Amino acid sequence: MVSLLRKRIPVKLGKFSLEFPMLVADINDDCLLGIDFFRALNLERVLDPVLGILGQKEFQIFTCSRLENFEEKVPQILSELFGENSRNLNSSQKKFFADFLSEFQDIFSGDVVAGSCKLVEHEINLNNSCAIKQTPRRIPISMREEVNKIIEEMKEKGVIEESQSSWVSPAVLVRKKDGSIRFYVDYRKLNAVTVKDSYPLPRIDEILDRLS
Repeated sequence: MVSLLRKRIPVKLGKFSLEFPMLVADINDDCLLGIDFFRALNLERVLDPVLGILGQKEFQIFTCSRLENFEEKVPQILSELFGENSRNLNSSQKKFFADFLSEFQDIFSGDVVAGSCKLVEHEINLNNSCAIKQTPRRIPISMREEVNKIIEEMKEKGVIEESQSSWVSPAVLVRKKDGSIRFYVDYRKLNAVTVKDSYPLPRIDEILDRLS
C-alpha cells in the first residue's frame, strides 16, 4: 500500500481562495478537486456533478467505484477453482460464478470428507475367469513413510477400507509437480475381464457440454 502525504494547500478558484487539505499523490493530473472542496466553498448550488458544469464552464468528471472482491463470497475449498477459472471473466460473470459456487458448495468435497453415496451398491459384472490377485509393486524406502500416511488418511476419510477380497490390484505412486504423491490403482487386468455394458454410459465431457 502506498502512503499519501496530506497537506494543507492554498487554492484559488476565481474570486474564492482558501487553504484546503490535499493528498499529494503520484498522478499525471495537476490537481483533482472533489465534492468536499466545492462544499467548503459553498458552490454546490452552481455545481452540477452529473453534467460536469460549474457555473457556465464545463469540467471533466472523474469517478471511481469500490472493486468488489468476489473471491470473499467463495468457500475456501473452492477459492482455487474460482481463481483459475475466472481470470477471463468480466465483473458480472465473476459475480454469477461466485454466487453459483457459494449456493452449491455442499456438493463439493473438501480435504477432510471425500463424500460417498450409499443408496445403491455398485456391482462389477465379470466373466467366469479366476480371481486376479496381483503382487504389490515395490515401494521405495524413501517413500514408505509418506505412503503409509496417505493410506491412513484415506482410511480415516472413508475413501478406502480394509478388505479380505481375493481380487488384488497394485497401487501406482506418481510424484506430482509440487513434490507430493498421487496415489493410483492399476485396474487394467480387472478391466480386461469386466463385462462391458451394452448401453452407452454418460460421459463427463458431454454433460459439461449440455450445461454450457
